Amino acid sequence: MPHAVLERVVPATFPEVGRLRRATNAFLQDGYTPTFRDKLTLVVSELCTNAIEALHDEHAEFTLRLCNHIDRVQIEVEDDGPGFSAALDRRGADEADARGRGLQVVLELVDEFSVNRAAGRTCVTCVLYRL
Repeated sequence: MPHAVLERVVPATFPEVGRLRRATNAFLQDGYTPTFRDKLTLVVSELCTNAIEALHDEHAEFTLRLCNHIDRVQIEVEDDGPGFSAALDRRGADEADARGRGLQVVLELVDEFSVNRAAGRTCVTCVLYRL
């Protein structure tokens, strides 16, 4: 059971990414090293940017949830976008690709990663363990 939860439902617009980064840093202010906060904030930023790009609709919304547990922080980004295959996207971008490196960065930073698609919603879940 989490000790604290941050949940924000926001419009799928790029200015929200900065707001969510600031909310993440405020949420993690106590008890976390700057390195852990930086890693987690980068993961939040990349996942939220992916959600915005997937939705292609300025009227769409997505949800960010951070669950603070004793030994880990769980990040969830949920939207009603088309989803993607986690296995396919683990291959990463090649040198010729203009985009596509964000998910590879996320995969390098997190301890657990999953994508669930149900009832027309996609939820990307990542876990970072406290050391």
